[in-house]
Amino acid sequence: MDLFNDFSIGLFVWQTVLFLALLFLLRKYAWKPILSAVEEREEGIKNALEAADNAKKEMEALNADNERILREAKAERDNILKEAREIKETIISFLKERGINCKNVGSDSNESVDYPDFAHPVASKVDQKEFELGILICGSGNGVAMTANKHANVRAALCWDEEIAALSRKHNNANILCLPARYISQEKAINIVEVFINESFEGERHERRINKI
Repeated sequence: MDLFNDFSIGLFVWQTVLFLALLFLLRKYAWKPILSAVEEREEGIKNALEAADNAKKEMEALNADNERILREAKAERDNILKEAREIKETIISFLKERGINCKNVGSDSNESVDYPDFAHPVASKVDQKEFELGILICGSGNGVAMTANKHANVRAALCWDEEIAALSRKHNNANILCLPARYISQEKAINIVEVFINESFEGERHERRINKI
């Protein structure tokens, strides 16, 4: 077959026209949506990468904040332990200077401890009449008070000022003083202890009420 002999100008022209028309239609109705879809996809990928990068930065910032919070919490804990230990040592010196027999059952550690491990021995000694009075110290004073009051003959009182300490002795016949080291100074602690050990139970109607506990 002779291709050149079979060549038709008219057919060629129509094929060219159809091809150009097809290109026009594709460009108008197909390429633009396809290009738009590709651009949207690229934009979506870009946004996703930016979001991932921002999430990574936020996570790093969060980790840094968590580490800072942990450091601050540890520093606060160490400070509370230090304050409690200093208050205890000051009270012991105060009592010994006045010739009052006292026994230290701890804790003497610089590390965090479980307050029931030390509150129970103190409460037991008071409960069994080995000692007339006891003193317990922790951050808020609540934990040691709750622990000590588990013992039958113990009346532990949480005291943060002298008036509360006086009333706990006169009206409630408290026999264990619980001090919140986080909220009182050494001077305040000594004043509270002095009031607590010097006040006495008034009895009468207060004794009737205590017998109902």
